[in-house]
Amino acid sequence: AALGLALLMTVWPAPDAGVPRLTAVRRALHEQAPSGMVLPGLQPRPGSRPTLYRGQALDPGDLDAELRGLEQQHRQDPGARSSFWLGAAQLAAGRLQAATDQVQAARRRHPDDLPLQLLDAVASYRRSDLGRAETLLREILVRHPDHPEARFNLALVLQETGRTDEAARLLARAPWAEESWLAGRAAALRDTLR
Repeated sequence: AALGLALLMTVWPAPDAGVPRLTAVRRALHEQAPSGMVLPGLQPRPGSRPTLYRGQALDPGDLDAELRGLEQQHRQDPGARSSFWLGAAQLAAGRLQAATDQVQAARRRHPDDLPLQLLDAVASYRRSDLGRAETLLREILVRHPDHPEARFNLALVLQETGRTDEAARLLARAPWAEESWLAGRAAALRDTLR
């Protein structure tokens, strides 16, 4: 049952500073959300509608065009932000190996970048490498014990690996506001752990 759940990923600080709008990339990632996957920058904003794109069909050409633009931007400036969004776009386009290669290369250049580490955990999860995803998330929590998204994501991995008691403990000590979108997701996950 837990296989339908995937990592919920958001980051702090926001990974999209200085990056183009990326409407198609965000849309493709948002459309993956029904299986539980939400990547950075896709959490609902206060007062936003439940659907970001009001049912309009995603044009794969738009996603490809944005991916090409991100590749060009990354060649000019291979910084952590452009690396993050290029990897996220590759995940959105279903290019799991390219995303994995991109994120891991970027992490070698930017080993302390939290958004890249979270994205690496997502890519690991998508490859069914739950051990690596767990390790990455635990490393984040060592440095940032109250990081709500890392705590939630680790609870998802623990649930998938049958360690529901530990997952429940992580969620019980979670540092998110009760009215937040993450609190709602955590409550739903807690319900599956009973």
